[in-house]
Amino acid sequence: TDVLIIDDDEQVCITLAKVFNRMGYATRYQQTLRDGLADIFSDTIAVVFLDVNLPDGNGLEAIKTIQQHPDSPEIIIITGNEDVDGAELAMRSKAWDYISKTGSYKKFKFALSRALEYRKQKQSVQSENTIKRKMIVNETRFIKSICNRLKFTGTYSIK
Repeated sequence: TDVLIIDDDEQVCITLAKVFNRMGYATRYQQTLRDGLADIFSDTIAVVFLDVNLPDGNGLEAIKTIQQHPDSPEIIIITGNEDVDGAELAMRSKAWDYISKTGSYKKFKFALSRALEYRKQKQSVQSENTIKRKMIVNETRFIKSICNRLKFTGTYSIK
């Protein structure tokens, strides 16, 4: 599982990366939105911790771009300035969480664990649906082949 931190504050990136690495997750960071988006679209990232105010863009405005990825990561917005409007926009944009950088790192660990559990469940459901779809397609092919055999032997006719 890969975790990506996109934040222009290198100390925040280093600290969070250490916390997540200790939890057993491969973690990397980028300090610009452009480099972070390049990572997201070139690799499989499970969770992104995305700062709101970056030197080359706004993290909240980048959510829609990130969600265009076919296997889009869960997005957790992090900010140095708690803002009710920003939190509301993040939640409406289907970000997983909105966390202030101040305070305990327990909230980051908890948010990461919850987001990964959700992602695992979501992928499990998608996998079950894919299997069911394949079974239906195979059953349909099987039924068609039986009907064709019956037509060939003259014991079945389509009216």
